Amino acid sequence: MQTGIIISVEQGTVNMKKIFKTLGLTKENGLFITGEKKWRSIFPKRIEEFFESRNAPHAFFCIDNKPFILFYKNPQNKEDIFKGVWNFNESPVVFIIEPNNIQIFNGFKYLMVLNI
Repeated sequence: MQTGIIISVEQGTVNMKKIFKTLGLTKENGLFITGEKKWRSIFPKRIEEFFESRNAPHAFFCIDNKPFILFYKNPQNKEDIFKGVWNFNESPVVFIIEPNNIQIFNGFKYLMVLNI
């Protein structure tokens, strides 16, 4: 069973921009939207390959040019995402944003907790 913090919200009120604003994350201080591709040629090849893979997050926040927080919006298969994030081994914080809740996980511990 996965462990993490689950924040329940009113149906349909989860908004990525609202989350970024609440956390104080902006494009000026390290926030990247993966689909905009503005992160290309900034990171080592291994990190860029992750952001181009099927496990790529919707957005990510960097500290010192390292992806610290990954944001996933309505993922189809959480198990695959967490296996990919754990293998990526770069991001300690993972947000899963769904219509009714926000889940926050430790990206380094997920598979150890599951004994996978």
